[in-house]
This record gives sequence, structure tokens and C-alpha cells, in this order.
Amino acid sequence: MVTAIKSSEMLIEGVLDNGLIFIGEYLEKILRHEIIITDHLGKIYFPENNDHMIDWDSMFVSISELMEKREFYYCESSGCLYYGVESNHQNAYVIVNDLNIDLVSQIINILRECRLPVKCYFSKLNKNKDLFASELTEYLFGSGQADIRDILQMNDSDVDINRLYFTLLLRSEETRVKIDPGIIHTYVREYLQQGKLKTISAYHQDQWVFVIPAKIKDDCRINDIDNVFDIKALKKVIESKFKISLSIGVGQVYALIDLRKSFHEARIAMILSQLTGQKSFLQKFSDLGIYRPIFSQEMNHIYKYCSNTLGRLIEHDCKNDGELLPTLRKLLDTGGNNKATADQLYIHVNTLYYRINKIEQILDIDLAKMNARVELYTAIKVWDTLQVLNGKEEITAVQPVPLAMQA
Repeated sequence: MVTAIKSSEMLIEGVLDNGLIFIGEYLEKILRHEIIITDHLGKIYFPENNDHMIDWDSMFVSISELMEKREFYYCESSGCLYYGVESNHQNAYVIVNDLNIDLVSQIINILRECRLPVKCYFSKLNKNKDLFASELTEYLFGSGQADIRDILQMNDSDVDINRLYFTLLLRSEETRVKIDPGIIHTYVREYLQQGKLKTISAYHQDQWVFVIPAKIKDDCRINDIDNVFDIKALKKVIESKFKISLSIGVGQVYALIDLRKSFHEARIAMILSQLTGQKSFLQKFSDLGIYRPIFSQEMNHIYKYCSNTLGRLIEHDCKNDGELLPTLRKLLDTGGNNKATADQLYIHVNTLYYRINKIEQILDIDLAKMNARVELYTAIKVWDTLQVLNGKEEITAVQPVPLAMQA
């Protein structure tokens, strides 16, 4: 085995000039063993995979849990040596395959001498990725006021600010299986890249957002989103691979400068579907029926619509610590079934009748009329959606309509 190695400075310079392939090929030559270099999620960066067919096993490796807080771990059954290289508080890994246990100590000494260029590569890579992801997440999920053009300059991907894009928002349903969201995020990106889609993306808790370029027909009309790629197939692949249930909301097509509009619509599609009791769904904003024109308006007009329809009831509940809006919500959700409503609210049916009469008096309506029920049901779902959009985790509590929105 060759033991003479280049200086760290020479190796770092080689990595900066030629990328990770420089240190990967150098290590294979000096160790005379095949190696794999991954990030903290197990995504393989060396050797590069140019296969156009999606294959999880060719993109990722499982990092042994025994590596936690260890510099290295040798698995006798597989003959694999895992060597950790800390980078920005996250380990990258150099994996040496088919290694005899007698050579482990010698290999470790060589890897220690070569860890600095590996650390240098991933430190730079993670710094750029982390900064971009943080800014984009704050811009979409938070209240970030940065210019989207400035944020995109942090991204390595080549995106056109004037091109048309749409937003795909994924959310996992409750699951007992604990999965690092970064792994799912990386996998979906790889899946889309295999389809030659240059996307930008971020994730926040159990939600992932992917901004995807739209296709334009020869006559300059926008193709249907389904013609870009098979969203249902993506959903099925992810659910099967990770044993989870996914819901997906899809925004409409806009120029990238208007990214927030598409993301906002994807969130509305997601929230409305959840509020109507759906699970594991795929919902496009363009298919929301009556809710589409409502949520296509300016926000102050949407609030005014809620105020005109529900304002007096909301105000009554706020002043009297009442439960009329939750009662009306449950009544409409059960299709006007009084017994089911009383049972689900854990109240006597006579109490329900009293509340219904009170609601009819306050709103000056007749709940026996279908048009009144449809109008109230729509307004409540719009109001509840606004509550979730504004950061309320529980939609059953009543909040007053802002006076500024009632003007």
C-alpha cells in the first residue's frame, strides 16, 4: 500500500480547483480500495452518479447509527469502514469498502491526513446551501422582506427570474416513523432533477416546497401543470419509499418574481383540503371551485367577505366567550345533522337547539334554507383558512375580524 501522501495544502487546492472528484480519486489510488464520500444524510457525492434512472440505492447509503459521536466505525460483516469528517456541525463521511480488519488502523491514519480537504469541500457547500435555505424558508414560511432576486443569487442552480414557475407544497401526515426531513427533501430534488427539472426548494418542519419551471407551448400558452411531470407518480414513490402519507398542494403558474403568489395558493389548496377532512390528497389551487375566485382577491376583500357574512357572530362570541361559531361550523360539517352535531360537541340536543336559534337571530338567517347553509359553510372555510395562514395552529378558536379589514 502506498503511504506517502500529498500535503494538505496541495489536496485542498486540488479540491478547490477540481471538486470532490480530486480527493476521491486520489484516496482510491492511495488506499487501493473503492471509496464513497457522502454528506450527513448519506447522499453520495463521490463517485458521481450520472445514471438518468432514479435509484435510491445508487444515490444514498445508510450511515450506521453506531457512528454517532465516533470518529470511525468498522463493520466486520460488510467489511466497510466509516470515517466521519465534521463540517459545520454536521459530519460528512468517507466510506472504504471491502476492507480487511487488519488494515483499519493504517487506513485511519491516512484518512486523518486527508480529512481537511473533505471538510473544506463540504464546509463551503453547506455554508452556501444553509444560507440560501434559511433565506428562502424565511421568505416563504416567515415574514422575510428580502428581495427574491437577492435570495436566488445565493443558489447554485441556474434559474431565470423572468421564467414561469409553479409551486409544489408537500406535507407529511402523522406518522410513527421518524424520518429526517432533509432526506426526503434531497430525494425529491434528485427525483425532479432526473426529469431534467431545475428547481429551487426549501423545507420547514414537516413541509417541503419545490418551485418548478413550467412548460410553454409553441403558441406561448402555458401547458397544464400535469404535463410538466407526473405529480401523482412522485407522491406514490415517496410514500412507498418512506412509508409515509403525503398531501400535496399546487399553486398556479407565475413569473419567479411572483413566487410568493404561487406558494400562497399552494398553502391555501393544502389548508382548505385539510379543513374539509381530506387526507393524503393532491389538490391544485386551480381546481378549488368557488374558493378559487374568493382567494384570488386582495386580502382585504377576503376579510371583508368574512366580516359581512360572519362578523356579527364572531363579535358576539368574542364579547360573550361564546361558542356559536364552533357550533355552526360543526353543524354545517355534519350536513345539518342535529344529533351528530350534539354528540360531537358533547352537549344536549336542547342546548344545540338553543344555540341554533341564537345563531339565526344574530345573523338574521334561516338555517333550514340550503342557500344560507352553503353561504355560511363557504365563509367559515375561508375564515378558518385565513386563521391558519396567519399562524393559528387551532382553527376552532374564534378571533375577531380586524377592523382595518372591515372598511
